[in-house]
Amino acid sequence: MLGMRLSARDPLLTRGVQFDTMPIDQPGLRGTQLYPSEIMGLVAGIHPISRATYAAELGDGSDELAVASSIKSIDLDKAWHAIHYLLTGNSEHTFLLTGTQIEGVSEHCELHSPDSLRSLQLRLGSTSVAEIMSGFRCDDFNDRNIYPFPGEWTEDAAPYVALHLERFLKKLRELVDGDSGMIVTLS
Repeated sequence: MLGMRLSARDPLLTRGVQFDTMPIDQPGLRGTQLYPSEIMGLVAGIHPISRATYAAELGDGSDELAVASSIKSIDLDKAWHAIHYLLTGNSEHTFLLTGTQIEGVSEHCELHSPDSLRSLQLRLGSTSVAEIMSGFRCDDFNDRNIYPFPGEWTEDAAPYVALHLERFLKKLRELVDGDSGMIVTLS
């Protein structure tokens, strides 16, 4: 992925499901609709982008998204929704609350600005993974249908979530230090 340019028509971004046309009876998908079988495989990818790419995408609706070449992408696997919930208290099927949905991309694809990432980093400050994970409550996750185990969360999943949370927080620091934004894809 290093140094690549992604087009909204690129198979890397367009593989997966057609989010705007597949119906499901699932609340909280923020306009996103999927077949139930598709929900079971959603993983999140974090792809760095430059400030200029962020501005260009918002300004002219360009169909090319340049991935920042100095920072590697990461995969949050299926822990993305748990991380989102632990950081925001929100149970919608999205990642963080500051993203702008990219139109014309067949999978859920959000653009997050360098400034929104810096604000998140400042809000979190020196909060540790353990402190954030203190909000991990199986009954709460089950009541809110947190993916990927809606209604079936157990304490056994805590290390899995903590591992991916730690990876995300490290990546967040790298992105902020590099004055980068990010693209989040759910596929």
